[in-house]
Amino acid sequence: MRLICGLYRLDGEAVAPGTIGAMAAGMVAAPLRPVTRCWAEGSAGLAVVDFAPTATRGPLAGPGAGQVLAADVRLDAPEELAALLGASGVNDDDLLAAALSRWGSDAPRHLLGDFAIAQWEPATGRLLCARDIFGVRPFHYVWQPGKLFGFASFPAGLHAAGLVARGFERMALARHLVQRQRPDETLFVGVSRLPAAHMLEVTPAGLSLRRYWAPDVRAAGRLKATPEAAAAEMRRLVEAAVRSRLPRTGPVGTHLSGGLDSSAIAVLAARALRDRGGTLRAWSFLDVQRNDIALEDETAFVQSVLDQEPDIAWAPVRPARDDVDAGPYHSDVPLPLGPEEPESAVCADAAAAGVQVILCGWGGDEAATFNGRGALAEHLLRGRWRMLAREFSALKRARGASAAALLRGEILAFLAPVALHAAFARRRGAGLQDRLASCLSPDLVAGLQADAAGMLLMAPDARTNRVRLIGSPHIAQRCENWAAQGARHGIAFAFPMLDRRVVDYALSLPSDLFLRGGWRRRVFRDAMQGILPEAIRGHHGKSTPFPGVSLIMAEQRDKLAGRLDAFAADATVRDLFDLDALHARIAALPDPEALKPALSGNARPTPDTPVLRHALRLAAYLAQKPGL
Repeated sequence: MRLICGLYRLDGEAVAPGTIGAMAAGMVAAPLRPVTRCWAEGSAGLAVVDFAPTATRGPLAGPGAGQVLAADVRLDAPEELAALLGASGVNDDDLLAAALSRWGSDAPRHLLGDFAIAQWEPATGRLLCARDIFGVRPFHYVWQPGKLFGFASFPAGLHAAGLVARGFERMALARHLVQRQRPDETLFVGVSRLPAAHMLEVTPAGLSLRRYWAPDVRAAGRLKATPEAAAAEMRRLVEAAVRSRLPRTGPVGTHLSGGLDSSAIAVLAARALRDRGGTLRAWSFLDVQRNDIALEDETAFVQSVLDQEPDIAWAPVRPARDDVDAGPYHSDVPLPLGPEEPESAVCADAAAAGVQVILCGWGGDEAATFNGRGALAEHLLRGRWRMLAREFSALKRARGASAAALLRGEILAFLAPVALHAAFARRRGAGLQDRLASCLSPDLVAGLQADAAGMLLMAPDARTNRVRLIGSPHIAQRCENWAAQGARHGIAFAFPMLDRRVVDYALSLPSDLFLRGGWRRRVFRDAMQGILPEAIRGHHGKSTPFPGVSLIMAEQRDKLAGRLDAFAADATVRDLFDLDALHARIAALPDPEALKPALSGNARPTPDTPVLRHALRLAAYLAQKPGL
């Protein structure tokens, strides 16, 4: 794993090496001791922070004639790129440098993989920056026209060097809480995010920003393929995506949730590692084991993978029963970092085992394992009457749902005008975003209602929905969260389902292949025959990872109220939240004993559980003392 940072002065001042060093050091968590390589000359300076065990001190990654390059890069198909460039036996850094030399600002479009890059050309005074198409690798920047441009993987690097004071952007905090953050904004005043699939150039004349890739709605669903051919190609591409993300040496980790995506990745990775004498480590988020209530999580499905692949080194990760807030928090994003926080526990355990890469199934729902949202409405509008009748009946039989419920959920919900649909959802109070918004100060609620930016709306067309999902900024924001968690342990996260080749192929398939015969995610289910245990491949749903979280919060009702009072001492918390509304939600938590019968089995959290968790964690983050 790497982090990068740099500074370009446009006011005639020289960049001090100490400033670059401070930017790099500001992103490194104690007690990590990565190799940091700094370069500074005249008006520009760059740095690379390298956590790899084989990192060596020397020039910046990938230097080339007439350029200095800071890069956090992992290429999917280096052999293909090397052949295209006429190179041989070179690493990802050298291939990146060669691609930039060959194609210049058009190079990012040719790269398959995860990257955040900055290329400085001393002769022209141009700084070229780019980020991969899904934003797997983070990139943030400060732009002060005529004065400076500074960038860093995380905002902490910009704050540490004093390029901008650390202060929160109030409306951005509100949008973050309701999960509608814009692709270019951060939580901090004066700090921007380079959106996924974008590049920017800084020259003495100013800054220019452009998008170099976007999913093509015109090509979506246009491929003519039989179900058998689609499944075979999907399997080939996913296998290649997993293999390309396995490091050449060292242990590898993965999430194992018991769902389709993570289970398939775990099996494929375990088999690939077995072929070369390696072992996969896996972690599963499972609920607290209790004697007073019978909870059903993903244990049975996880176990089916472990029974099939017995050499996986596996460990369960469970939430703390006595504490729903495991702080401290990451300085750049509202992520709890305490040892009892599940993802922190995964990273700590992985780092102790020498794992450098953790595979994650994130991104499957948007493409490869798309569930067919809008497919029946698409059949209706396009006059596919027989297909609509067949799939409607099959889905009704498979799910045991009434015809009226399916009509409302699978067709009318996608056909209703946006304003009418949103108004109805608000009146019912059913939407998580609306319940979250109700925790905010009234003026912020009004601002969110007046600004529809960031709303992810579904269309009566499954092709359009796939394009909207894969192009949504929520993918990059989730990837940034994992990058932030991993960076504190020197670990990179990789996402095989966000392989561009997998995504492009999934987008090209017709909608009727994804919802077929009463089965959602049908292409992937068929592709994983012989890979996934049948208990998973033939399972219609996915269990809640922590079904007991509602009970944990109910048991701590008084403690939560006390925490909220403590958070209210912070001016930002008081300004952002409607504290009376939050107190009312806490007071409305049910009596634990009365709640237990309703939680038997795989219960969904009570409606207020995710609202309070999100709101209180954001409040805890804002109230945290700087420097933690």
